[in-house]
Amino acid sequence: MAKKKKPVWELRGSSIHNQGMFARVDIKEGEKIIEYVGELVPKAESEKRCLEWDAKARKSGEGLVYIFDLNEEYDLDGNTDNNPAKYINHSCEENCEAINEEDRIFIYAKQDIKKDDELSFDYGYSIECFLDHPCRCGSEKCVGYIVAKCDRPKLKKILKKKKAKAAEKAKKKKQAAKKKKSAKKAKTDKQAKAAKKKKKQS
Repeated sequence: MAKKKKPVWELRGSSIHNQGMFARVDIKEGEKIIEYVGELVPKAESEKRCLEWDAKARKSGEGLVYIFDLNEEYDLDGNTDNNPAKYINHSCEENCEAINEEDRIFIYAKQDIKKDDELSFDYGYSIECFLDHPCRCGSEKCVGYIVAKCDRPKLKKILKKKKAKAAEKAKKKKQAAKKKKSAKKAKTDKQAKAAKKKKKQS
C-alpha cells in the first residue's frame, strides 16, 4: 500500500488574522497546494449567508465570509470543519491563487514559496464595502483594505481624495481656532486698554 503523502502546508498562529496556513516545506511555482472544499449552496442561499456574515464581521472584526463563486447556479461555502484552506489569509502581495477547475476550487502557488512562509491569496472583495474589511497583511503593497487587485488603483485614488479632504478640514478647523484665539486676544486687549484709560481719567 502506497504511503500517504504529507501535505505541504500546516496551520499556525498568524500575525495577519489569528490563524493562517504556512508552507511546511519549500513549494514550487505552479504546485497544487490544497483543494478548497465546502458545502454546495444555491446562489440565493449564498447571498443570504454573505449578508449575514458580513454584518457579523462588521461588528466583530472577524473575517467570516468563506464563500467562493463556483458557477451560474451554485457557490461553495467553505465554512466547514473539513476545510483547512479557509484559514489561508488575504494579502495585497499574495503568493497563491485560487483556480476553478470544473467547479472545484484549488489553491496553487503563484511563485516559489519558502518553507515557513505564510500562504495567502487575493480574496477578491468588492470595492463597494471596503471600509468593512481592513487589511492587516503587512505587505509593502498593502492598500489598507481587502479589495480585489483590479480595484486597488481605484481604491488608492479614493483614499488619496479622502486624505486630502480630511487635511483640508483639519486646516480649516485650525484656522478657525486661530481666528477665534486672535479675536479673544483682541477683545482682552481692548478691555485692558479701556480699563487703563478709565483708571487714568479717575
